[in-house]
Amino acid sequence: MARVFRTQSLGTQRTRLSKSIVISIREIHKKQEFDQEIKEIIAYIVLALNSLEEMIDVTVQPWENRGYWVKADRFRLDWDWAKIYSANLRKELNADNWDEIIPILIKIGLKLQKIQVSVNHRMGKPWVGALEEYQLQELNKDE
Repeated sequence: MARVFRTQSLGTQRTRLSKSIVISIREIHKKQEFDQEIKEIIAYIVLALNSLEEMIDVTVQPWENRGYWVKADRFRLDWDWAKIYSANLRKELNADNWDEIIPILIKIGLKLQKIQVSVNHRMGKPWVGALEEYQLQELNKDE
């Protein structure tokens, strides 16, 4: 069996996801009314937060193997908000409760306020197709 090489570290992936969330929140801020694209952007944010949450355990596993329990716990606490806001956004998105989504997005933006993204970024629109993937996950979760 061939060895698998990662071209990006988990830190790089986490940074990329964080930047894409910031870009998504900026795009929502530009919109005047809620439409299908905003729903897709919010679905992307939920998926990105879920990915961040999954990366946390993978990141801290080597630290725990070496006995760095405090470092692992501190890291988990620093990123615990991703799980909470993902669940809150998911609940409000499924209920189409737009009035409750905006405060959650503001809280996410405050957590990611140190992330700097250039106006001329090359990430494009990472949320394209996210609504379909989100709906598939929701269907699979119910089964």
